[in-house]
Amino acid sequence: MRTVSITKLGGWMLAVSCGLGFSGSFLPQAHAAHIGCGDVLGPGGTFTLDSDVGPCATDPALTVDSAELNLNGFTVSCDTTATDGIEVIGDHAVVRNGTVTGCHDGVDVEGTGNHRITSVLSIGNGDDGFDVESDNNKVQSCEAIVNDQDGFDIEGTNNRVTSSEAIVNGEEGFLDNAGNNTFISNGAFANGSDGFDLDPDFGGGGSTLNDNVAEFNGENGFSVEAPNNVLLENKARFNVEDGFKLDEDGADNNLLRANRAEDNGDDGVHIDDGSEDNRIFKTKASGNGDFDLKDDNVDCDANNWQNNTGTRNQACIN
Repeated sequence: MRTVSITKLGGWMLAVSCGLGFSGSFLPQAHAAHIGCGDVLGPGGTFTLDSDVGPCATDPALTVDSAELNLNGFTVSCDTTATDGIEVIGDHAVVRNGTVTGCHDGVDVEGTGNHRITSVLSIGNGDDGFDVESDNNKVQSCEAIVNDQDGFDIEGTNNRVTSSEAIVNGEEGFLDNAGNNTFISNGAFANGSDGFDLDPDFGGGGSTLNDNVAEFNGENGFSVEAPNNVLLENKARFNVEDGFKLDEDGADNNLLRANRAEDNGDDGVHIDDGSEDNRIFKTKASGNGDFDLKDDNVDCDANNWQNNTGTRNQACIN
C-alpha cells in the first residue's frame, strides 16, 4: 500500500508517493499523481482519477482519508468480492461522480463522519452497495444496483440520504439499523426483501422518511420495526406483501401521514398485534390484495386512525 499526498508549494504541487522507491516528483498545479490500487488519498487534498482503477487485489481498492476524490466518471473495481471498494475514513471526506463494482462493499463510509458521497453508482458488489457506519454523513444522488445484500446499509445516526435509488439488490433497498436518520426523495425498486426497513439492531427509531417510493419489492414497501419514526408522503405500490408494515417487535409511537399504498399483494397499511400508540392520518390506500387498512389489535388498542381512505378490517379505523 502506498500513501499519496499533495502539498502546495507556491504555484506547484509536490506529489509524494511513499513505498515506490523514490522520494517524490514535482508536478504542475493543474495535474495530480496517477492513482492506483491500494492508494491512500490524504489526509487532506483533492484528487481526480485519470483512468479506471482495478480490478484491484488490495483491500480496500482505495482509501479516502479526510480528502476529496473526484472519480471523474471512471470506475473502481475489485478482482474479488472479498475486498472493499472505496473506504472513507477520517472526517469531511468527499467521494463523487463515478462507479464502484465487483467488490465486497462498494463504498464503506467509516471514520468520524461528516462525509459526503455524491453521484456514485455502486453496482454488482458481493455485499452492500453503500455501508454507512459513521454519523452525520450525506449520501446524495447515488445508485445501488444488483448488489448481493442491501443497497444502502445505514449503521450510523444523523445521516441524510436523498435523491438516491436502490434497484434489484438481494435484500433491503434501504436498511436503517441505527435510527435518527433522514431519507428524502429516494426510490427502492424490485429489491429482494423490503424497500425501506427501519430495524433497531443498533438502537433504532426516530428516523424521518419523506417523499420516498417503494415499488415491486419482494416483501414490504416500508417495514417499521422501531419506535418514534415519522413517515410523510411516501408511496408504496406493487410490493409482494404490505405497502407499510408496523411490526409487533417495537413499532410503537410512529406517525404515518399522507402516505399512499396501492396495489400491494397483501395489505396497504398493516399494524401488527402488539404495536401500539401509532398515528395513521390521511392515508390513501386502494387496490391492495387483502385490506387497504388493517389493525390486528383489538379495537385498534391505542392506535389512532384518522381521515384515511380504503377498505378496513375494523370499525375503529377511520
